[in-house]
Amino acid sequence: MNAMTEMVNYRHEKVLFVNNEKAGLNYTFEQLQGMVTAEAVNETDVFVVKITSTSPSDAYRLGE
Repeated sequence: MNAMTEMVNYRHEKVLFVNNEKAGLNYTFEQLQGMVTAEAVNETDVFVVKITSTSPSDAYRLGE
């Protein structure tokens, strides 16, 4: 894992926790980890984050 990947992982976790709290959701860290995937886009600095949930509303609120 390089420094950029570690920074993205840290910021991503922090954003998810903030959104989790702001949205009034009560997901645990482990639950959030299971709901989120991220992948690079064709050797660029751009990445796609996907959030899946049994509740489309929760997934949307976490991604805001």
